Amino acid sequence: MKRLGREGGKEGDSSVEIGYIIEDAGGRRTVRYRPEGKANENFQRIVIPTDLTDQARAACVKAVAG
Repeated sequence: MKRLGREGGKEGDSSVEIGYIIEDAGGRRTVRYRPEGKANENFQRIVIPTDLTDQARAACVKAVAG
């Protein structure tokens, strides 16, 4: 089996489905994957605004980092 590319999703982000275009003896196809189990997990996402000044950004990073 050979991985030819990716369709959707985001590498390293298990909260969204990702599709891989593969080729093997059966031909070319897309395999979709989303790691899910029976348990629920909660995630907190922190996004630093892009329009901060350097000083405000440093203060934000320091506050978030603890």
